Amino acid sequence: MNSITIFNDMYTGMLIKEFSDGMDCLTSMEYFSNAMDAIKYVNENPVDLILLELHLPEFMGLIQSLKKIPKIIIIISDLPSVYKASGFPCEVEYLIKPFSKEKFDVALHKAHNYKSINSNSFPIGFAGKN
Repeated sequence: MNSITIFNDMYTGMLIKEFSDGMDCLTSMEYFSNAMDAIKYVNENPVDLILLELHLPEFMGLIQSLKKIPKIIIIISDLPSVYKASGFPCEVEYLIKPFSKEKFDVALHKAHNYKSINSNSFPIGFAGKN
């Protein structure tokens, strides 16, 4: 999967980079700390998966401006943040911080293996904490 990570917490970005290195299901991974740069990249390049930290101010604008909506894993710091994602124009997977390598792997493999008949999204679920 061609993937991007959009984060505003440098620790989250470094953790995802560490966890994703060597993953067979990822053919590429690009990293962005700015949602506007990520939007441009996604609209100009094939992207199968977005790992998105929910607390980015531009996050709703990011999704609404995409030409094609890929699979999305939202990274959140608490369960109440899930409600901020209501009205999201696609179904998503969630990773709750702090998350372990095992939970990260579960979320990635779920995204990689899901085949949707009607869209590029996958069922809502939680990879959970630790």
